[in-house]
Amino acid sequence: MSPTSAASNGPSSVKPLTGPQKALHKLGLLRDIDLALHLPLRYEDETRLVKLRDVREGDLAQVEGRVTHAEVKLGGQRQLLVTLDDGTAPACCVFLAFTRRCKLRWRWANRCGCGVRFAVVLPA
Repeated sequence: MSPTSAASNGPSSVKPLTGPQKALHKLGLLRDIDLALHLPLRYEDETRLVKLRDVREGDLAQVEGRVTHAEVKLGGQRQLLVTLDDGTAPACCVFLAFTRRCKLRWRWANRCGCGVRFAVVLPA
């Protein structure tokens, strides 16, 4: 018997991949550094603040401003309407899913920040 045939019949030293390891390999993340530098497909940068006057319809932006008005509008679906002003332009934020605690927090907030998905900037 040759040494090569004995080695090929013996137990393999390569361990099978676990479920999470298979998923990482599928994304092309083979090394630790690959995972550290990986950005998801729908990455949104929430570190940069944008003035309300610069937000356009369809932009994904992070804004911050002073709450000037907050109210709950009843109808087909409850809506929390919050008017936000950052000194450059006012904007109306509409929240469809919110709790009582969230409503109270918006009513008494002096400043807030939120992400904008659909922009409606009110005329000054």
